[in-house]
Amino acid sequence: MPSFKRFSRDALTGLQDRAAFAHQAKQLINKASARGLRYAAAYLALLDMGPYVSRHGMDAGEEILKTIAKGLRASLPEHQLGRYSSGTFMAIIPVDDVDQVVERVNKALPHEDNSASHIKVKAGWCEIVGGLTLHEAMERAIYAFEAIRSNDPSYARCFDADLEIAFRRRAYVVEHLDDAIKRGEIRAFAQPIIRTITGRVCEVEILSRWQSEEYGFLRPDEFIPELESHQLIHRLDIEVIRQACKQWAEAATLGLSVPFGVNLSRLDFELTDIYTAVTSVMADYNVPIDQVHIEVTESALASNDEMLLADIERFRSGGFKLYLDDFGSGYSSLRVLEGSSFDVVKLDKSLLDEVEVNERARAIVADSISMIKRLALETLCEGVETEDQFIFLKAVGCQKVQGFYFSKPLSHDEILPYLREHAETYEYEGEESYYKTVGSVNLIDGTRASVQGIEAATFLGTQPFALIEVRDDQRISFLSVNGAFMRFVYSHGGYSLEQLTERLGDSLSDLRNKALYAASKTLQTKEPQQFDFVSEGHICTLGVTHVCSMRGRNAFLVEVLSTTGYSRYNDFRLLEESLRFLYTLFKRIDLLDRNDGSWRNIYLNVPRYTAQREDGTPQDEIDAFCNTFIHPDDRERFLEFYDLSTVEERLKDAPTDHLADTFIALSDSERYESHIFAIIPVDIKGRRQYLSCMRDLDLSLESVAHQRLNANAHVDDEALLTGLLEVTDRNIFWKDTKRRFLGANQNFLNYYGFESLEDILGHTDEDMGWTEGNQHYRDDEWRVLQGDRIHKVRGKTTDAKGEERVIEANKMPLTRDGRIVGLVGYFKDVGPLDK
Repeated sequence: MPSFKRFSRDALTGLQDRAAFAHQAKQLINKASARGLRYAAAYLALLDMGPYVSRHGMDAGEEILKTIAKGLRASLPEHQLGRYSSGTFMAIIPVDDVDQVVERVNKALPHEDNSASHIKVKAGWCEIVGGLTLHEAMERAIYAFEAIRSNDPSYARCFDADLEIAFRRRAYVVEHLDDAIKRGEIRAFAQPIIRTITGRVCEVEILSRWQSEEYGFLRPDEFIPELESHQLIHRLDIEVIRQACKQWAEAATLGLSVPFGVNLSRLDFELTDIYTAVTSVMADYNVPIDQVHIEVTESALASNDEMLLADIERFRSGGFKLYLDDFGSGYSSLRVLEGSSFDVVKLDKSLLDEVEVNERARAIVADSISMIKRLALETLCEGVETEDQFIFLKAVGCQKVQGFYFSKPLSHDEILPYLREHAETYEYEGEESYYKTVGSVNLIDGTRASVQGIEAATFLGTQPFALIEVRDDQRISFLSVNGAFMRFVYSHGGYSLEQLTERLGDSLSDLRNKALYAASKTLQTKEPQQFDFVSEGHICTLGVTHVCSMRGRNAFLVEVLSTTGYSRYNDFRLLEESLRFLYTLFKRIDLLDRNDGSWRNIYLNVPRYTAQREDGTPQDEIDAFCNTFIHPDDRERFLEFYDLSTVEERLKDAPTDHLADTFIALSDSERYESHIFAIIPVDIKGRRQYLSCMRDLDLSLESVAHQRLNANAHVDDEALLTGLLEVTDRNIFWKDTKRRFLGANQNFLNYYGFESLEDILGHTDEDMGWTEGNQHYRDDEWRVLQGDRIHKVRGKTTDAKGEERVIEANKMPLTRDGRIVGLVGYFKDVGPLDK
């Protein structure tokens, strides 16, 4: 009596288990072969089950599995079906019926119209021919399924000749890894990583490549997954690390070494003592710890394995920097960041794919970078392939980038010439810490743990921020700017960043001098500094905060506010009151329009200076004012100054964005005294016009200076003259009746290289050693103190650079209550001394 082996069935679906299916399938295959029938081994898998179960529950998920089993039974006999695993099935199907069977199963599944994804069954199949066993055919069917699993709309795929080639290559990988290592087919390639702030190579990532004698170049996605599935990946990684260390050592002897990073698989930690393996190889080639960083993929940390985390922490404790690779490629990104201690986060290439065309993608990447930096981590984006992607990443503050836009991965024979060719474009020792600190500033909101005092914007990305570098030779350059800063720069003069840099390089630029002063001040006081300037009719404030320093360089964070809207305080009344106070500093303000020949007085503080020719042109009023109020000796120069036809030409050569000079005019008390006149260009409703401003020069200078000399009170230049002495490019100074310096404007101090007014306060020319060869200076000043005026008298002097120069000086007495209380003078540099 024959004996029958009992096989079990799956409890949920009632289908055969794997053992029963294999027994029945072999019998069927033998019969089909004898009859010449064509059958295929099929592997069917249920996809997107997780989201469905999350929405509907486990019971609903089990019903789906029963529905699939029922659908298969409706198409095939019971003995040709089996359940492979939790969501997968096996079947022996006539070749011509495969597509129909898969289609019928999918039609029986529930579909949710409002769901972004719905459950479906996909199948891979392989015809059982050429002596293939069931096991071999099923292996190929699974391979065919993997080919369409993710990004292919097909529901079924045949294992054809194309897949056969790829399948054999994968089998070759497993069988020939050790031979490939011995033959030198496994190679370590290096892809440069660029720091966005400098455009320099700051490190490289080591990538594995396989150049096979039999198959030629094997792509990483052809051999890495296969080695991982067969638990051989650690052999590959250790060999690549060995080569990387050897290559670093060779490059070091040539002075071309840069830090490098190596990728470790989750299996590296499970299959071997990877820490010991890495450090042993490094010791063999004398590679320092700070030259190697360890990259671990986000997916490796998804399970929160305590042993894995402990092994990773071992690298950290050993002094290695840790990189979190492929951030954003999975669902666990935020949780991984929350619970791990990495140094650098590498954004996955998939996040970049849409940034050039999709605003939402740009927002996701920008906010991801901002969030990562607020966690005090560095950011690196891989897969950069276009200039637009690079410009975007730099604008949102990503610190490092890599990709084919800069360089493909290079072999050792290629990377050495690359580094040699780019010898000026990779970082030297000591720069990493400096640029790491600079790059940690968040250009979206201007915040960083160690940077205090710069107010963050209410809305991320809307506030203009820039990182600038000031070198010891006072060169100013931009390290990085955000999009809001570029919009501000363009809207306030139409500048490009290159043009603004050029403006800041002009030694006569008022903006440059103010920026340098603020930078110097924040270095001295360790406190943020601010200064105001007027640009295109807007009153603007720059906030400057020191970030870090390195060997002759200082980096600063700059925040720009347009205070026309007073966004910092949101208080329009405060601004209005402040401007009203500024008006009172002037005697008269007029608005001149050269285009239509009109003018109007918009402010008058002293009645005697009322308009002389209200019905005339601007030139008529200028002529009348000149003849009525300006001292005869200054009238010719006054009319030259107010020649509106030459204002624009003179502005091009002016060190500031306005023109200013001093002239002698009748005062309120019918005496001739010094006054400042300024012409300020303004654009109102698209028309170019000019503000003409007049005010006193004498502000009781002797009494204020007396406080500084005798009472040791702190009264700076801004308090002395309310800042108006700085509207002229002339070098202005004033003295008491004993020819002792009472004060000077900043231009005077800069010209002679004085750090502060204290350097000259209370001293005479003789004290300063300036009278040698210039005896007439002293004689001229004594005459001025008797009531004379000195006009355009030339002499020689030595400037801050030690160069002998020719100057042209004007000096006049200062009077109060009818008596002379001192003198004021100003001069301009007319050129080098002709020897």
